[in-house]
Amino acid sequence: MNIPEKLVTFVTGTEVAVWTATSDTQRMPDVARPTGIVKGDSDDELIIYLPRKNADKMLVNLEQNDQLALMCAHIATLESYQFKGCCTAHWPANDEEVESQKRLMGAFSEFLVQIYGFPADMAYKAYFSVPIVALGLRVEQIFEQTPKRGAGTPIQKG
Repeated sequence: MNIPEKLVTFVTGTEVAVWTATSDTQRMPDVARPTGIVKGDSDDELIIYLPRKNADKMLVNLEQNDQLALMCAHIATLESYQFKGCCTAHWPANDEEVESQKRLMGAFSEFLVQIYGFPADMAYKAYFSVPIVALGLRVEQIFEQTPKRGAGTPIQKG
């Protein structure tokens, strides 16, 4: 499914919190907080960056079940979307990818300061660590999740 450009811009924004989830063979979920998301090489792909220390269970799950979910919510407005699909690949993030995630997490932390008054390094230290693992997500479904009437509605292609 091609991801609408509006949603690519949304999910890669610095004001958006993201979570990713997998499940094991007994459908027990594992949820982790990525450092950020970027658009992949194709129109249906997102790349999820996740601190390696939070990825072990997720990587085991993905060996057994390639299904991957991504939830994103704007910190101030709660506009939210869920992306579901399959993990196409995973790899250790290279130096350039790590640097981009440092910048993204820094901007996210600064936004939290503006909204909640948290010390900027509090969120940064809570969510960012190296090494980082990259997960390729081929998006097959997108759902509106903003708290309002119609939450859970699939977003149609095009």
